[in-house]
Amino acid sequence: MSASVFLIAYLASLGLTAVSGLLFLTDRVPLRYIRVHANLFAIPFVIAVVSLSMAAGHAHIGPWATNRLGWVFAVYVTLLALVVEKFSVRYLLGSAAYRKYFLALTIVLDVLAELWLVNDLRWLVVGWTAAVVGLSLLQRLTNRGRDAVVASRETLVTLGVGAAALIAVAVWLHSATHTWSLTVAFQALSHAHLPLSSSFVFDGLLVAAAIAPAAQWPFSRWLLDSVAAPTPVSAVMHAGFVNMGGILLARFSPAFHSGWAVWLLFAVAVLSILRGAGVALVHADYKRQLIGSTIAQMGFMLLQCAIGAYTAAIIHLILHGFFKSTLFLQSGSAVTKPLAKTGSKAMAVGTDKPESSQLLSFTFSVLGGAAFGVIYVALTGLHSDRILSAALLAWSVALALRQIATVARQTSIRLIALGLTAAVLAVFMLVQVGITDLLRRGVSSTVLHPGAQVMTAVFLGVAVGSTFGLALLRRFAPGVVAARLYLWLVWLGEPSRSVFVAVRALAAEPEPKPSNRPSQQVRERRVNVHDVV
Repeated sequence: MSASVFLIAYLASLGLTAVSGLLFLTDRVPLRYIRVHANLFAIPFVIAVVSLSMAAGHAHIGPWATNRLGWVFAVYVTLLALVVEKFSVRYLLGSAAYRKYFLALTIVLDVLAELWLVNDLRWLVVGWTAAVVGLSLLQRLTNRGRDAVVASRETLVTLGVGAAALIAVAVWLHSATHTWSLTVAFQALSHAHLPLSSSFVFDGLLVAAAIAPAAQWPFSRWLLDSVAAPTPVSAVMHAGFVNMGGILLARFSPAFHSGWAVWLLFAVAVLSILRGAGVALVHADYKRQLIGSTIAQMGFMLLQCAIGAYTAAIIHLILHGFFKSTLFLQSGSAVTKPLAKTGSKAMAVGTDKPESSQLLSFTFSVLGGAAFGVIYVALTGLHSDRILSAALLAWSVALALRQIATVARQTSIRLIALGLTAAVLAVFMLVQVGITDLLRRGVSSTVLHPGAQVMTAVFLGVAVGSTFGLALLRRFAPGVVAARLYLWLVWLGEPSRSVFVAVRALAAEPEPKPSNRPSQQVRERRVNVHDVV
């Protein structure tokens, strides 16, 4: 079938979900209709899957144009939307903003689902800005406490900086090529010889537009303060919004090649990896652990973009998005047991083993991870992007083996865990091969930036040095030094006054008091709540 037919059907299905959200906003529609509305996202998901596998050629309809990268993210976002919408049906039941929440969530997800099929710079800026405003609204829609209000303002202002940088990128690109079409503009840039000052401005603005939504330093505060957001909103944030920076760089990869900008992106990414990993290691708050992990993972994704491995970065952000959204949607299971029992049990695990046994399990996990990294490089080729991916996979496998050796007490359980680990690794390899094949002609993944080998060596040196330095610090450094490092990392993950938002005036405001007069929506919920459940 023609690609135009699939594109029209896909856009129409997204419009259907938006109309359904508007319909649900009226009080005449019963609350039980929400199940129908949530399942409507299955339609664009199926269309996107079929389009990715069967659509022939390219289609241009208005500001939209089909491409492999756009369809891959259409599949990804619509599946995420289907899961989050269905999860929210019961999670937010009872909220006074129940209907408004679903309308806002649907519009945000619709914008994200079609954003990367846009081929017009103006529509890209409008969609990006609408998604930012919608996310800020979602953060405070179901929670009007002071923390939620501060987080909403922080998100709006910080991501607004990124949106302003993207607007400047669009204006500069239009002034240089005299067109709003992305494909035509990239073709014009490939034949033009731009002055160094123009390239300096363009690439700098593009880096700023990318690192702001990815929560990289110095823009990571908005994500750290978003812990007050509802769990479904956090899932959308960590699986949809933080990826926008990497997707933007992949989409603009034909024009992003300045050496200084690449090294700037590399430096910011490495710094953010260290900061995010440190926050994830020391915080007891489960959500803050996930936030620190997201900052580190997005830093690694931008590091892959810095060396020119855009396909590897896309695979990374898709797999990370599904993984992190699952963790957020299951975050409630982290508090099912009393903290005292959980903490005492966690401290007891691994402490009753002799030091020689612990050393043996540590050696086994390190060797196992290193062996898998070597096998991965041997199968995929000795390139800078493959070495980085192999390093991350080796670390992940080593951590999994360490957990198996430490937690599992019985041999049968260890064998089952090892089998599951091997199955997950096999699935990962299949997914990577499949996505790489889909993006082979859609992303410039084979042209590495100059200095990629040096960046890879520097990053591996920093990673190995930090790991061994931390181990030596814990074993030989005075207790006060380790305590100060620990408290500093905890402080980095705590909410603080932003340099962008005036929180002092906000802190002086009293906590908002709920209204004593029940709304029509709450009265309706009391009558029809059993229909939803």
